[in-house]
Amino acid sequence: MVNTTGCAKKEKLKSSEEKQKINLYIDLKDKESLEIIRSVLDEFNKENNDKELIINNLAVDNKLEEDLIQGKLDMIIVCRKKMLTLSQKGLLSDMAPVHSNIKINEKYYNITSSYGRIGDKYFGIGLMPSSIEILYNTEALKKLNLEPPKNIKEAMEIVKKLNAAETKIPVKLPEEIDIKLLPAAFIFTNVANMEKVQEAYGASKEGYLKLQLQPVFDALNTLIKDGYANADTFEVATDSTVERLINGDIPIMVADSTVSKKLKDSKVEVVKEFTMDDKKIKNPVICSGLVCIPANSKNEETVNDIIKFIFDDKTQEKLADMGYITTNKEVNKKKWTESPNKDIALHLEEADADSIFFLHNFPEEFEPNLESAVINILEGKYTGKEWEEIVNKSTK
Repeated sequence: MVNTTGCAKKEKLKSSEEKQKINLYIDLKDKESLEIIRSVLDEFNKENNDKELIINNLAVDNKLEEDLIQGKLDMIIVCRKKMLTLSQKGLLSDMAPVHSNIKINEKYYNITSSYGRIGDKYFGIGLMPSSIEILYNTEALKKLNLEPPKNIKEAMEIVKKLNAAETKIPVKLPEEIDIKLLPAAFIFTNVANMEKVQEAYGASKEGYLKLQLQPVFDALNTLIKDGYANADTFEVATDSTVERLINGDIPIMVADSTVSKKLKDSKVEVVKEFTMDDKKIKNPVICSGLVCIPANSKNEETVNDIIKFIFDDKTQEKLADMGYITTNKEVNKKKWTESPNKDIALHLEEADADSIFFLHNFPEEFEPNLESAVINILEGKYTGKEWEEIVNKSTK
């Protein structure tokens, strides 16, 4: 008598052992981005029973670099700063062929590829870029005798009036970003030449001084002196803040566009026109995770299939069905036909390399010094030599 049950178990075990194992490393601090990529990878698993995705979460950078050198990782999802560092060390592949294969530049807004570009090479693809938006409830504003803003200039006047009344503005950004950096983000995007900042990544002290970024800090100081903001203008939004805005309990807030999934059928609007004195103003854009291929990936063909799946129209439509505004042109055109999500999609469409959140273009050594300089200005401690001081502290 043959033990068919035992044979079935052996066959099942063998089948599991024969699955192609793909080693992924995911380092995302933003919960929203993590939720999105996990959802997408779960879908890939369901449709590809012959593959097994093994997700690694490593604690330290030197272990990550060691594993990349040894070819232990097939695909990684990291922030732009880490991508810049790893690419400089020759640990990432140029993804230009992948871009071409899945037609990123044709099918997606510019910001998707810009976030992963360094010079003329592409080392990553932005997973879910989100624009920083100003949201408001018209009825709540009118209760305060404030008219709904038609553009960014009018929105700033509302912020100025609320600031004078010591009414804090809630801000919802990824956890790793200090909300006090918000005014500086808009100024960097619209005053600095972020392409040149990007090109200078890892340069010498002299190279960074040549960027001449003091006008950014001068503009921030003018904004503070004119009463538009200070160190106490903003407060961290809680999980219920968007609901409070929808209900009219608060008049205005600032948030990254992942809040779009909560805005459907609400009375919340976003500031549509980002123009000031006839000049077009761009929204800063945050992208917490980029898909990258290690230079020593042993399963590049399958990794290409995973990336193709992530950026396939069908996958992007599912994300849109979850309420997210993707950067896929056709999906947005079909899905988002009304405000406010239609307006957010347009802001993402208009974004480019200058829109990249400013901290994401600087080496790690610069981050604490940039943050300190911005916060000092918010507190009234402007020196007029901020950029020189930042460079001196951040470079050898």
